Amino acid sequence: MFPPLVPEGEPESLLGKRWKDGRLDAPPATPTLAFDQMPVAYSPDGKSLASGSSDNTVRLWDVATGNELRRLEGHADWVWSVAFSPDGKSLASGSSDNTVRLWDVAAGKELRRLEGHAASVLSVAFSPDGKSLASGSYDKTVRLWGRRHRQRAAPPRGPCYRCLVGGV
Repeated sequence: MFPPLVPEGEPESLLGKRWKDGRLDAPPATPTLAFDQMPVAYSPDGKSLASGSSDNTVRLWDVATGNELRRLEGHADWVWSVAFSPDGKSLASGSSDNTVRLWDVAAGKELRRLEGHAASVLSVAFSPDGKSLASGSYDKTVRLWGRRHRQRAAPPRGPCYRCLVGGV
């Protein structure tokens, strides 16, 4: 289903390169991925990839071609975490602007800005049924957001430097 991540005999670090017919192609005029592209998440169907960046954006990529599909703008600082909803229609992103943003993937529009953290949001994860979203922050809290994406609770207590909820 997917092209090989690294073809036999090729170096493992291929930033700024893309695949063409299962082979490494020349770098595009603008690098598709660079050092400032930090968090990544596959869409549930495996056709798209989301990446967060130090330029305050979330970018959506076509996995087959390596082409940028769209750029989501709205955060005011680095984007540290991205996660697709189980149905692939929404995307969540967490940022150093202390917010979580929910995006409509097809339209490329911001649906909601969720506020409540006192420091950078380092991780976001949807529940398996897509009805809840968890966010973990440098403020040592995990926040759960309900169906209408209002804060519900923060059940974990105690230190939590990097909260990974529902991760792999």
